[in-house]
Amino acid sequence: LIHFAKFNGRMSSKINFTNIPQLDLSGDMTIYDGTMTDFAFFNWLSDSFRLPDLKAIDFGRASAQFSINKEHAQLSDIHLETDDVRIGGYFSVDGKGLVSSTLLLALSQDLLRKSPKFKPVLKIFENDAAHLGFDFQLSGNLGAMNFQWLPSEVKRKIQTRIPDFVERMIERDVDALMEVDQ
Repeated sequence: LIHFAKFNGRMSSKINFTNIPQLDLSGDMTIYDGTMTDFAFFNWLSDSFRLPDLKAIDFGRASAQFSINKEHAQLSDIHLETDDVRIGGYFSVDGKGLVSSTLLLALSQDLLRKSPKFKPVLKIFENDAAHLGFDFQLSGNLGAMNFQWLPSEVKRKIQTRIPDFVERMIERDVDALMEVDQ
């Protein structure tokens, strides 16, 4: 629940509580006129690629479905959208503390152009959509999650521009960050 402290704004929620046959808390939540701050992953992106706009992301609306019971704590149908940042997917932790998650992070080309490190790579996306999507999978123990950048057309095009060892260094940096962000 510490991650909820990283969202500021007006929250609205519908909650369902069941205690028979087992304890279950579920529902939906929406945060309006908010700001998302202090996520280690976004701080790392900001620092590594010189994108200070990612340190604090203002949004009009963010939403998710949630479910908490003995088997898992889960956020699904995650949806946050701004002009420059879009986040979607799900995040689940089972009763043993094992994570299962797939997240889509889409960043606008306008935002990425602000980064001197992304500018050269963006030339290969000139005729593509306004946002570039990056798919990630998180798995493993909650205290030491594994990070994987999933295959996609965007990844394939970027890989043609960066050596394999740079991609592995980036993935290791993110893995280390996920451990710190817990």
